[in-house]
Amino acid sequence: MFGQLGISIYQVVLSTNSYTLLNLLIIIVLWLSSFLQFLPIHSDISKGEISEKMLNSLVAKKLVTNYTMVAIIYDELHCAIS
Repeated sequence: MFGQLGISIYQVVLSTNSYTLLNLLIIIVLWLSSFLQFLPIHSDISKGEISEKMLNSLVAKKLVTNYTMVAIIYDELHCAIS
């Protein structure tokens, strides 16, 4: 995620337009979402408070985050090649 953030900031500096700003905004929202959703779950896990429901929730949320990041990377590569 650090690399993705760095690439997006570089794109905004290089060419500021609605696409690059929206892309950076989506990545920032994903970072905030990850921090706000996953930190409490990981904190509970580290305390030994583990349930199957919590683990299933963690996996489902991580999948959404991962799919979104892959879609952003794919889109950026597609635009770079075109």
